[in-house]
Amino acid sequence: MAAPENFRPSWWHNRDYGPFVANPFGRGAMKQGPPSVVLVAAGKELRLRFAAVLHDGQDYDPAEAYQEFLGLLRP
Repeated sequence: MAAPENFRPSWWHNRDYGPFVANPFGRGAMKQGPPSVVLVAAGKELRLRFAAVLHDGQDYDPAEAYQEFLGLLRP
């Protein structure tokens, strides 16, 4: 799950050999958008927040899990 405060929405991709990635960068490299350019001024930070949920599928509610994630982001 990607935090809504991230600087842009993430796109998701995975491969059959294992990686599952939330990626706010690289759309241009995948020919799905313009090149990504992110400038971070000296002394500033770029903070990205994500969560991964592992579940057994039984009684899993993704909307509920996302709301729980959002609650963890806020003090």
